[in-house]
Amino acid sequence: MKTLYLSAEELNMLDALRRKSEETYFHSRNVSKLAVALGISCRLSWEAIQILRMGGLLHDVGKLKVPSAILNKKGSLNADEMREMRRHSAYGEMLLRGTAGVRDESVLNIVRHHHEKIGGKGYPDGFPENHLLVQIVTVADIYDALRSDRCYRKGYDREKVFAILYADNGINRRIVDRLYTVSGPALRNASGFD
Repeated sequence: MKTLYLSAEELNMLDALRRKSEETYFHSRNVSKLAVALGISCRLSWEAIQILRMGGLLHDVGKLKVPSAILNKKGSLNADEMREMRRHSAYGEMLLRGTAGVRDESVLNIVRHHHEKIGGKGYPDGFPENHLLVQIVTVADIYDALRSDRCYRKGYDREKVFAILYADNGINRRIVDRLYTVSGPALRNASGFD
């Protein structure tokens, strides 16, 4: 069985991300754990689960290139700031492919495409459909982002989060169903992962 390990460069990037934004760092840890739980629930292979673990950990590493004033802004982002924030997924792929030398295309796809939506309404490429592993990380990312307190708002309760997820036609409803099943008492809040 193949197990993926973080390289020294990837560990350095995660450490830099933690120094820049603890909120983003802990979010990435939570997304990784949630994605693994979803992968296990979907009875995916060990290799696929390892890709989910790595992709979840690294999905937001591109935020290293987003200015701190934008990343940690307390209020709403203006149009220019939002455009810059949305570049983080492409930045992440670039950093991992270049600086870290990541060659696993599945992990790179997760990092680049975790904001893509079914039907092509996401970013950065407007893909209408994505691989199952990307869709799992997308759902885990949205769930944790909505549940967690952010610098600009308090986290939502579980019921409101699932109402938002079920209303989103751009994500895989079967994965949301799985998440609903696995997000019982152990996941009542994001700190339940630590």
